[in-house]
Amino acid sequence: MKRTLLFFALFFIISNLFAQITDNHRHPFDQSEDFYITPLGYATWDDPSGTDENRDLLGYNIYLDGVFIGYFTEFYIQMLYYFFVPGQSYIIGIQAVYTGGAGPLIEFIYIYNPDLNSVQDFSVTNSGYVSWDPPVPNDNSRELLGYNIYLGVDFVSFTTDLFYQYDENSLIPEQTYVSGVTAVYDEGESSSEFGFFNYSLNNPIIIVEPEEIYVTLNPDELIYVDLTVSNPGTDVLFFNIEVLDAPWILINPNVYYSVEAGEFIVVLIPISAAGLEDITLTAELIFENNAGDDVIVPVTMEVTGSSPFDPPENVAVDIYTGLLTWDPPGGTIYGDDFESYNVGEYLAVQSDYWTTWSNAP
Repeated sequence: MKRTLLFFALFFIISNLFAQITDNHRHPFDQSEDFYITPLGYATWDDPSGTDENRDLLGYNIYLDGVFIGYFTEFYIQMLYYFFVPGQSYIIGIQAVYTGGAGPLIEFIYIYNPDLNSVQDFSVTNSGYVSWDPPVPNDNSRELLGYNIYLGVDFVSFTTDLFYQYDENSLIPEQTYVSGVTAVYDEGESSSEFGFFNYSLNNPIIIVEPEEIYVTLNPDELIYVDLTVSNPGTDVLFFNIEVLDAPWILINPNVYYSVEAGEFIVVLIPISAAGLEDITLTAELIFENNAGDDVIVPVTMEVTGSSPFDPPENVAVDIYTGLLTWDPPGGTIYGDDFESYNVGEYLAVQSDYWTTWSNAP
């Protein structure tokens, strides 16, 4: 009897997530709206909107750890959370039933642990971008270590960031997935926060300006080039930057950036001529859009040849007498290699620290 009650209680926790289950990829059924779930398992939502005479939603088939629990039609829940076992994980299966037939079975992992605060303001977009806020701080000595990321029934990654982008290679366009996040403490994992998303490659969009980079550097010079990355799409942009066989471009490919829809950021690209002279190098920066097309920015660096001698310092010309003076360059000077040289129309005759002109400017 207790096991049966536990099954029903678990069902109540997850039935708010039924909304995005579809009968096929071309005609997704409508989803529940304004979903919210508390760490104690009390859930609320609005009815899905937009059903028609061919696809009226009738209810849900519910499975727990692969066992069919029953068919349910209710859309409001008061949780019996005291039947849950803290720290226990469950595999929940949900299948929407419509007048035209049943949708696919969607399974995901659910972890229940009300003693540890869950993440806040969890959200997931159709591009597979997940974000959240940290849990409410606890008065005790529990240490927050980071966050576990789940996709369906699978553990995907651990992160200390407040966002995550699922790998596009693990997602199929127009297929429904369940994203989950838990807070990880030194004492264990919190309850899951999760939601459905229907993966789409249409958005976001990445635009990089300027479209190419050309720089001229002196030997051993380091510069930073500003690139503006904008997202005119309707979803959050999430990307990193790759470069192949170009150690003179000092970027970290493991750094990930995010740009909200309609916004832009400026990325600094460090380019170094360390140990180089009299050479031209080319490379490509690959802006990897994890939810759409990549952008490639060609880069050309021209490094000038080194000067064999340092130039003189504090050069000055007396405009009345035409006298040109200067200080010697740093280092030791052993002598001058020439006696005269031309400057425009004028002939200059040089000694160690001054030059006279054959005709005054």
